[in-house]
Amino acid sequence: MSPPLSRQDFWNGCLLAVIAAICFGIQAPLAKSIYTHGMDIYSFMAVGRLVQCFGVGIVLHFLGHKLWTGISDYRPAAAISIIFLSFSWLHYSAIQYLDIAPVTMLVFLYPLILAALHIWLDKTQLTRAFLLSLLTAFAGLALVIQPDKIMQSDFNWMGATMAFCAGILIATYLFISGKILQSKDPLVFTVHLSFIPAIAFSVLSIVHGIALPPIGDATGWSLMVFSLCLSLLGQICFFVAIKKITALRVSLVLKLEPVAAVLGAIWILGEHIEFMQYLGIFLVVSAIFAVSQPVGKTEIQP
Repeated sequence: MSPPLSRQDFWNGCLLAVIAAICFGIQAPLAKSIYTHGMDIYSFMAVGRLVQCFGVGIVLHFLGHKLWTGISDYRPAAAISIIFLSFSWLHYSAIQYLDIAPVTMLVFLYPLILAALHIWLDKTQLTRAFLLSLLTAFAGLALVIQPDKIMQSDFNWMGATMAFCAGILIATYLFISGKILQSKDPLVFTVHLSFIPAIAFSVLSIVHGIALPPIGDATGWSLMVFSLCLSLLGQICFFVAIKKITALRVSLVLKLEPVAAVLGAIWILGEHIEFMQYLGIFLVVSAIFAVSQPVGKTEIQP
């Protein structure tokens, strides 16, 4: 039986999880800003994932985790990495068509989709609370996207479709990961899930033609370095928080990520958010928390 969790460890773990949520959430607005300085999606994802794997791998090594015992360790991660690759491409492509707020809210319907998958495939009970959360989320989503904009002919349905499909893919990815994790070390498995997409995005980046900000573009390079540092900090805080307060609690705190993404869009990109959109964001995030119940051994951070 594990020792009782001290109050200090609990609050330290929660603080680390909040920092991780901020670091992860701000990546989308940073990516959109970096794209305007000449970097493409494949190079952004390749560099980011490689830095994460290198830094986090060192941390886990010193924490006593054995990251490599044979090729069979990587097979489960490799089998589902295609889902993560597709999710990443759709998510980071969608932000080129729509503002960060609607894209983030569409993608972050995934906890509701994940709960629906458990109800359908695991034969768990369909509750009134879930249906109420679903209605709340879609009402909030309508406020974020704004019905008057949907009716306009220039509304970008491509971006909206990409974001919604990204939410479906990440929910599927988490559902399958949860099944695999019943016999895996969650920390090591997460590193594997980062390492394989890093290699894949590196290959895609080379094939597509590596596109980085111009040498003289100090702003572009500063944004890229800032993004990498935040990504690495977020991963380290994520892993240490799991050690302190367990993965299920960390997963719950990480539901604050969409709030960080929207605030980041306001701060970095100067996107304007109206009052009714704030209300919609509140409704969607509330629905996410309402359905975030322990449904497996843990959840993997996308």
